[in-house]
Order: sequence, then C-alpha cells, then structure tokens
Amino acid sequence: MIGKISSKISLFLTLVFVLCLNSCTATLAMIGQAEDKRTPDIAETIQGMEAGKIKSGSKVIINLKDETMLEGKYLGIDSIPNEKYDEEYAELQKQIPEGSFLPTKGDTIKTSSEFITDDNVKFSGLDKKYIILSPLDINSPTKFELEHLENITDNRGNKTEGQTIRNLISEGKFPNKFLSGISIKDFKYMRDTMAESAAGEKFIYLNDIDQIQIKSKKHATRNLLMLGFVLDALIIAYPWFVLNSIFSP
Repeated sequence: MIGKISSKISLFLTLVFVLCLNSCTATLAMIGQAEDKRTPDIAETIQGMEAGKIKSGSKVIINLKDETMLEGKYLGIDSIPNEKYDEEYAELQKQIPEGSFLPTKGDTIKTSSEFITDDNVKFSGLDKKYIILSPLDINSPTKFELEHLENITDNRGNKTEGQTIRNLISEGKFPNKFLSGISIKDFKYMRDTMAESAAGEKFIYLNDIDQIQIKSKKHATRNLLMLGFVLDALIIAYPWFVLNSIFSP
C-alpha cells in the first residue's frame, strides 16, 4: 500500500517538474508577445473622406486640420446629431448683427424669395445651403435654397435679410445639417505627451479631418495565452486519468 502511494507521489512530482519546464502557457504567451511587438501600431493611414472603409469598432487616431489629435473607437459615418446642431445654432444666434435675428426651431415665420412668399410656416433649421421649413399642420420639412431667400419675418415683427444670412455663411459660422461626419466613443484628446480623456460619443465633420490612422489589432498574445491554458489543462488532466486507471482497485 505504501509503495503504491509513493509511486503516485513520485509520478506527481515528476509531472509537476516537467510541467514547470515546458509550460505551454508561458511559452505560447512569449511567442504571442513577440508577434505583437513585430506588428506595426498603425495598420493603415487614410484621408478623412475615406472613413467609410473603416470597420465599426476599430481603434483610430484622428488628425484634424487644426492639428488636434483624438484617439477613440470608430462607430461609423453619421449626420450631425440634432443636439450638436442645436448647440451650434444657438451659439450662432448670439453672434447675429444687431437689428437682425435668427429664428428658433419651431418658430412660425414668413419667408420671401424671388419666386414665392410663404406665409406662416414652421422654421425647422438652417444650414450652409438651405432653409428648412414645414407647413404648420404637417410635419414634413422641405429644403429651400438660401441663395433665393430675400428675407425672414417672425410673428413678433423681427426681420432678417437673406443677404445677412449669406454673409454669416461666407464667414464659415453656420453648422451644416446635411454634411456627413464620423462618430467615435471612448475618445481622448492627444496633447503632446499627455492624453485627456472624455466620456461619451463625439461627432466630427469629415471636412475637419485631415487623416485617420487605423490602429492594428494585436491579439496574438491573448489568443496564444488561451491556447496555452487549454494545452496545460490537458497535460495535467491526462496523466491523472492514466494514474487513476493504473492504481484504481
């Protein structure tokens, strides 16, 4: 009986020694780390207008034309979120020249153009090319070209000339409701050697982007580490199975 127990202990100690010398987990992890180090940090660099080719979920570094750099997870091509448009438009309303006004979304206004005068329509928005209007009884926004707009009047008697709006546009102050951009999340601003993280999602106009660097996916260490765990588990389990078969009564 004692001899059998001693044999089991000897076999177990031998197994532990061999396992320490030939750990699949450690060996494969080192191979994975070496492979990940050989993989370039940046897989590809593209122009901003090529953003549609990026897979959703990819980690990217965005270089803006004003030399700002952001890093985050790419979500996809999108149009400007309503809240961002409203925020930019509200800032623009503060900059309107004295004696003029910009209507607020939902206001009832009258518009005059060289072709037609629209009485009592609902204002739905403005951008660099269009004024967006809806009939009062129908929620069906329609775009009208700003180049033909003569003036806007609201029900309080405020009036703005179309040329005033076109001047603001030429100065680059208007948000563009129909210009595409990209959305990213889990982003951070890269400032020299510092990184300033920010929560939530961010929308960036394509026109503001110089280049996008797509980061490489380095999964060799993780994948080989998992494979090593499986192999080591088999190495441990198989001898115990054999031992139990030999020494079982």
